[in-house]
Order: sequence, then structure tokens, then C-alpha cells
Amino acid sequence: MALSETIHHKFLKLLLPILCLIPRPLPATSFRFIRMSRLESFSNSSVFSIYQDGLGAIWLNSNYGLYRYNGTSLDFLQKPMPMRPLCGNGGERVYVCSYNAILCYDIRTNRPRRLCSPEIDYPNCALYAEEEQLWVGSGNRIYKRSGDSLRMRHELPHPHTYITALCRSQAGTLLAATSEGGLYEIDGDGKIHSRMAVAGNICTLYPDSRGDLWIGTMDRGCWRLGCDYKVAGHYHREASGGMQLKNNLVRTFCEDQKGNLWIGTMSGVDRLGTDRLCRTDELGALGESSVWSLRADNQGGIWVGTFYDGIYYCNSDNYPFNPILLPAERKVKLINAMVEDKRGDLWILTDKFGMFRQSAHDRQIRYIAGSGSHKFKSAWYDADEDAIWAGSYMGTLRKYDIAAQSWSDYTFRSEDGTNGPETVNDIKCHDGRLYLGTTHGVLVFDKRSAQVVRSPIKGYNGIVFSLAFDALDRLWIGGIGVHILDLKSGRMTRYVGHDSNSLNFIKLFCDHDGCMWGASLGQGFIRLDMQQEVRYTQENIGLADNFTSFIGEVDPDVLLIGTNSGLSLFNTRTNRCYNYNHNNGLSISSARSCSTAREISRWSWLRSTSKKSIRSSTNTYSKVTTTNGLSFRPNIRSST
Repeated sequence: MALSETIHHKFLKLLLPILCLIPRPLPATSFRFIRMSRLESFSNSSVFSIYQDGLGAIWLNSNYGLYRYNGTSLDFLQKPMPMRPLCGNGGERVYVCSYNAILCYDIRTNRPRRLCSPEIDYPNCALYAEEEQLWVGSGNRIYKRSGDSLRMRHELPHPHTYITALCRSQAGTLLAATSEGGLYEIDGDGKIHSRMAVAGNICTLYPDSRGDLWIGTMDRGCWRLGCDYKVAGHYHREASGGMQLKNNLVRTFCEDQKGNLWIGTMSGVDRLGTDRLCRTDELGALGESSVWSLRADNQGGIWVGTFYDGIYYCNSDNYPFNPILLPAERKVKLINAMVEDKRGDLWILTDKFGMFRQSAHDRQIRYIAGSGSHKFKSAWYDADEDAIWAGSYMGTLRKYDIAAQSWSDYTFRSEDGTNGPETVNDIKCHDGRLYLGTTHGVLVFDKRSAQVVRSPIKGYNGIVFSLAFDALDRLWIGGIGVHILDLKSGRMTRYVGHDSNSLNFIKLFCDHDGCMWGASLGQGFIRLDMQQEVRYTQENIGLADNFTSFIGEVDPDVLLIGTNSGLSLFNTRTNRCYNYNHNNGLSISSARSCSTAREISRWSWLRSTSKKSIRSSTNTYSKVTTTNGLSFRPNIRSST
């Protein structure tokens, strides 16, 4: 007996959070799929289509209804829909066929608009979306969205054929496949050309990254066509060698980050390598499941929707983060700061576990003698003196001369002449002076002095978490709220925003356009502008966590945000967020600081609060692409 919609929803609520429990990467020939929903009362679930929207959320069209999963919660959107693929424009719209309309969902509100035309057979139509356009194939006709209506634009020459799939060719023309095995091209002038006919009912089209077109059929396997529409390969069950599939019913394709092509058949999944020959892989629990949908997500994983066996997930073997372990005998648990010197060496400062140096030459990490007793909180590299300045918790200001391999300590002297410890949370340099963010305001230190005078800059004497300079010679001070010091006039003013005056600003960062950003404690991150202040949170952009700790810049329009639940990449132009966490290769649970290297391999380093490892983003980072086509490179300008 079928479960009620409410019970189905409750089961999904319990089951899909284990999507986060994805295993560690395996060798390239061992792709382990894990079952995403398995209960006796839910074991016959069918997932017809999987789609990832512009915010990274996963949409599921199943026999229990339409759902949207954002990594932490599952939203029930609609009662069961026709067994048709979901599609979207790669941004804010997702389209799904209902029984009496096409529903256009806004991913920010999860609310649909109905698109209608009395001529369309909605349960059996084909959809293709791009930017602001939606194309619909129904019968032998192709319709285009116009407002909330659908208007007929093209009609195939055979009246009894049925359009089953639509897509764009490499040349930018519209392609239509039919149930009779025909492939048609509609050029820019609206003329229709018959390109080929295959002996089978075509059910899907898939253009890969190389420009080849893949055609899946109900009973004849699949074809690979070149850009000239000539057959480059026919893959089926009876074929020999590297072109043999498990089954001739091919419903779906997807391509992973390494260029492997995955083919979903009625008897499981086949993988073609970059040479487009079939590989024999260990597919774990997936077995012989009838596969209806494949989706490669933004993080490099592969989602599998089956007809009677629920949802599966396969971890990608191409991880953008590689672990670098600190010496085990040091038992490092917390890394608080990192800086890079002119050689490209990385200096790693820990919480009472010493300072380490990783050589850009041999990658070896070495402990720096004399550093073990300090709880380092901050660091700055002095290129003029080739030295590391380090602030600590309730200690002295320390300077490490790299050439001499020696330490110097600078005590803090109060106005009454007594010396005492001080906590330095951040260090910045301007015109030869060090600006120290302490628990009692900002102290200015002339590097030629023997002591640091504990005389805070007037106007703010509270705790300082972070400092940042802008292009106007102003010092931004992040503490409880934000204060701004004009270095030319000496005037201190309080930043007055709409709702940020009482927030704790853990890190400030000035981007290439001179815009100031603030990472807050528990309230996301904020674009600090007195006229156009904007707060970005888990709720409005899908941020990994509202506890943010650092901000860096990946590309001119892309910020890297460190959170208590991993990393988020944020596109400032589109307001889209893309997360890294333990689900997709970033094993640390909390990112706290970031530093950038100038060396050729361009390492980006992150700090863990619970593991003895540093995660680095190597050149594989440049392969990470979001749904809007933006590639993220590993050259990060950070606020540390």
C-alpha cells in the first residue's frame, strides 16, 4: 500500500540528510556509489530526474513528489509529477512538467509560475532552458516561452512524429530528437534540416564538453556524433571491446570533472574514459539498478536517480583540496595565522604548538625553534627586513629574523611605566608603522622602538579582531561594530550601518574595487556601505554557515568565505554561493584563516580548528566551475 504524501515527506526528511555522509575519495577505477534512501517502506522510491540549481540546491522529481534539498533541509514543493526530466537555466529558474501546465520555479522563493498553452501535451513534452528562454517540444511542434504563455515557433515536417528531447548544438543551433529516431536542426533563420536517423526511439540528447553529441535510445544503445553529425561510435550491449554497454536502454548521460562520460542504462551505469572507451569500474551498491537520471554536481560528485531503488551518490576522484600534515610529534590542534615570504615559503603559526615553515623548494615542513610556548594569534611578513612579526595571546610582540634564525621580543609598556602582556589579534603595516589590533584598541608601533607603548588610538578602545586599509588611506577597525580612522586627519568615526552596529566583526577585507567586506560572528558576512549595506547569510544565499571567519578574493567578482562549516565561494555579480565542506573534498569542519602563495603551484591554505592538517587548493581548483560558467582559480588574495 502506498504511503501518504505526508509520511513520504517525513521519511525523506530522515533519509536525505545522510547525503552529507559522503566517503573519502577512492582510486580512479573504484567509484563507490552509496545508497541515499533505504528503508523497507521507502525502498521502491523512483527518482526520475535530478537537477542542481544556481544556488547549489538539488531538485528531485520522484514518485513521492517534487523536492528541493539544500544540504541541511528538504523542502516538499509539489505532489507527484509526470516522469519527465527537470531542467533549468543555470541560474534562478527551474522548470518541471505538471499534468496541466509547465511550472517555472524561482529558486529564491520556491514558488512557481504556471506557463500554459492548450495545445501542449504537458505530461509528455520535452523541455530545454537557457538564460531567459524556454523551449518546449510537444508532438511535432516546438514552442517558446513568451511571458506566462507558450507560442508555437517551429513544426517538424513529419506530423506523426513526437519530439522527445531538445538541446543546443556546438554551433548554437537548436536540435530536436524524435520518437521515430530522427534528429533535426533548426538554424538561425528558422529553417529545419534533417541531420540523421537512428534505428530506435530517441529518449535523450547530451552535448559533451568536447563538442560531441550523444544520443540515447530506448532499445538501441547510444550513438556518439561529431560536430558534423557523422557517427563517431555506436555503443550497445552486443558491441565488442570498449563500446559494450550493460543495456541498450539509455536514458541519461553526464560528464565528470575529468572528462569521463557516464551513461545511465536500465542495468546500471557505464563509464567511458577520456578515450571514450568503456571502463570496468567497481560501482559499489549501485549494482544493476535501472537508472533514470544522472547529474554531475558543482562539487564534482555524481548523483544517480533509479526507478525502484532510490538515490545514490558517487564521490568524485578529483578533489580540489589536498591535505598537508604538520609533524605528528608536535600534536598541533589549532592554526591561527599564516603568511608567505618573498621566497614563497609558508609560515604557519599555531596556538601554543609553535611556528612552522613550509619550504616552497622541497615542500618540507619544519618546526621553528624557540616558538613553542606562545599562543600565536596574528602574523605579518616584513619584506624589508625579511622577518615575521607575530602577535600572541597575553604575551609579547615577537619578531623572527629569518636570515639570523633568531627571535626578538617587544614588551608592552603602559603610560605609568609598567610592563605587561597584551593580546594582538591582527597586525597591519602602513608607512613603516605597525598597527596592532588588541583587546584595548589599536596600538601604533614604530619598528625602530624597543617597546610597544600601550596608548590606543583615540576614538575606540574596545576589542579589535581585525584591521584593513582601504585605497583612501583609511584604517578600518573591526571589533564590536566597525570604526574608521582617517590617517590624514587623524579623525575616528563610527561606521553606521542598517543593522551591523552591534555585530562582532572577526575579519575585514578590502576588495579590488575598494569595497570593504566584513565577516561577522554568527550573522554571515556584510558588504559595508553606509548607503547600500547588504548582509549575506545562510538564509538568503545558501552560505555554508553564518559563523564567518575570513574573506579573500579569488577572482575580481568572486569572494572566498571561511565559515564554521567549511568554505563558500560567493559571486558578487550574481549573488550566488557555492560551498566546499566535508561532502566534497574539504575534510576540515571549520575554516578560520587563509593565506596565499605566489609560487607557481599557487597554494591556498586553510586552517582547521580540529585537525592536524592544512588543506591546500592546487591547480585542480581551476577546474571547478559553477553553473554560471565561472571558473575559480587558486590565486586568492586574503585578509590575513
